[in-house]
Amino acid sequence: MLWGLCDGASAALLYLQATADPRVHGLCLLNPWVRSEASLARTHVKHYYLQRLAQREFWLKLFSGKVAFGAASGLARNIGLARKAGTKVSSFQQRMAAALGSFSGPVLLLLSENDYTAKEFVEFTRNDAEWTRLLARLRMQRHELPGADHTLSEASAKARTQRIIEAWLRDVVALPAGQETFEAGHEHDRR
Repeated sequence: MLWGLCDGASAALLYLQATADPRVHGLCLLNPWVRSEASLARTHVKHYYLQRLAQREFWLKLFSGKVAFGAASGLARNIGLARKAGTKVSSFQQRMAAALGSFSGPVLLLLSENDYTAKEFVEFTRNDAEWTRLLARLRMQRHELPGADHTLSEASAKARTQRIIEAWLRDVVALPAGQETFEAGHEHDRR
C-alpha cells in the first residue's frame, strides 16, 4: 500500500505510472497535488474572493479607498487565469490520471475540508472529463474530512482519519479487526 499526502499522493501516482510496480496493491491519497497556475487561480476566485465579497469589512475598505490597486488587479488576473483552467493540463496531471486509470487496486481518496490543495483538486477534477470518469471508479472510496486541515493537525481529525484508513485496510486486505492498528504518532504492522 502506498500512502501519500499532497505532493506525496501525486508522487505515488507518478511512481505507478513510471514503473507499474506489481508490489503496489492499494493507494491512500490525502489531498493530492494538481497545482497549476490556472487551477490555483480558479480555487482562489471561488474559495477566497467570492467569500471576501460577502464580507462587510471588504466593502468598507473598498469605499474608504483602503483596497489597494494591486488587490483589484490580482482579482482580475485570477479571473482571467481561472477561465483558462480547463484548457491546458500539465504533463504531470495527465500522467497521474494515466496511473489511476491503469491501476486495478483499491484507492482511498481523502480530502480535507479546510485545505486549499484539496479544494484545488476538487475544482480541477470536476472540470476534467478524464478525472471525473476516474473518480467514479467502483474500487475507489472517497471521504471528505470535515474540519480537517491539510496535515490533519487537530487530534480529532487525525483520529477520525485513522479510523477511516483502518476500516479501509481491513476491507481491502481482509484483515481481522485489530490485526492492523494505528496509534498516535506511529503505526504498528503485525503482519
